[in-house]
Amino acid sequence: MLDAGMGRAILYILKRGVSEYRDLVLDSCLHNRAYDRYLEGSRAEYLYPLMEASGEEGYYRTQILRALPETSDACDLGQLFDLAGFFARRGDEEARSTMRKRLSRGDIDSVEAGDDAIIALGGADGLVFFLDVVGRHQELMDRYDHFCIIEDAERVSGVEAVRVALANAAAENPNVAAALANIKDYSPDWTPEEIICRREESRAKMVRPPYIESLSEATTWQEVKSSPYFERIVFSWSRLASAEELEKAARDLDPAAETMRLRSHLRVFWWNAFPLDPKPLIDLVDHQDERVVIPALSALGLVQDENVRKLFERLLGVPQWSHRAIGLLRSNYRSGDDRLIVELLDQEPDTERLHSMCVDTMHVYRDNPSEEGLQPLLAVYENGPCSTCRRRCAETINSIAALPDWMIEECEYDAYSCTREFAAQLKQSKP
Repeated sequence: MLDAGMGRAILYILKRGVSEYRDLVLDSCLHNRAYDRYLEGSRAEYLYPLMEASGEEGYYRTQILRALPETSDACDLGQLFDLAGFFARRGDEEARSTMRKRLSRGDIDSVEAGDDAIIALGGADGLVFFLDVVGRHQELMDRYDHFCIIEDAERVSGVEAVRVALANAAAENPNVAAALANIKDYSPDWTPEEIICRREESRAKMVRPPYIESLSEATTWQEVKSSPYFERIVFSWSRLASAEELEKAARDLDPAAETMRLRSHLRVFWWNAFPLDPKPLIDLVDHQDERVVIPALSALGLVQDENVRKLFERLLGVPQWSHRAIGLLRSNYRSGDDRLIVELLDQEPDTERLHSMCVDTMHVYRDNPSEEGLQPLLAVYENGPCSTCRRRCAETINSIAALPDWMIEECEYDAYSCTREFAAQLKQSKP
């Protein structure tokens, strides 16, 4: 449960006594064992209460500071930086020095490791220190070329204070000047108003590049399929298209098309039900490339048809794809399917397959909300490996029936910050 990031694990250890689980807690501090470590992020805030309650905080501090210079794994290192940051913020100069020395080596494999902690500690000063490191290592220059690193410091020190600090540092330090010149859409010569305005413009272009911005409800399927940006625009177009244009896209589906184009074509029916006989989609389930099979199954989940229900029953006997069968019930659910879903979830030993089944189960009961879904959703909450999915599961349960107090309490201690925030909101709204 600690590896899964469940709040239940924290509550259990706190109740039994942290000393009994010292090795387990230390291992979780030194190694980020989240299912999706990049998406779920550091677990420092999740684990720190255990160190505080242990009565042995000094022991954990020693082990963390000892591991910080030796660890190379980016996600483990990012978590160690965050944990060391707890001590540094309380005035621990050895922790602060260890963090800076580790970062100064310039061998960070990921932009997630270290920079946030240093900047959170020092604001503008931390940013200047970090840009000096970046300017001395070309490989870091290639990674830190975006204004987000500056925004992190601005949240601590403010836009103007950061601007002045960077202007002064660049004038005196060529490393800072080189790193700063490499950052897109930022200059300390701009006013604070210009900095914010240009940043918003840059972010808008990233979110909606010109070939997306040009799409409208009047854009035809013929224009989309002929576009050199087909694979990039087809999904966005599908959210705007009329029923008539979607039907044209369905009639044009070519099972013999090149794999990547076929996969992109299927994304038209990610949010829109396939408007014709689903046989072409069902046939694609036997495609030799899974990059086609998976979006075909996703599309079939939106199609209410007896043959899709039969495909669900057939896939349960196909080991390669049995874990994707649940998703076909989104539009073909029958009362009593809850017992089968619980059985499938409880029996799946493979973490990757189980994760897909948990996601599909949540989709089924968002589309078919009923109290019958509470037991399958509870199985997702209990067995799912992903803390981000656990938050969505708690939200789905709460949309059907009020989340019970015991689950709210567990969610307050969950590894995922959004789950903790969700639980806090529910607790605050209770009479």
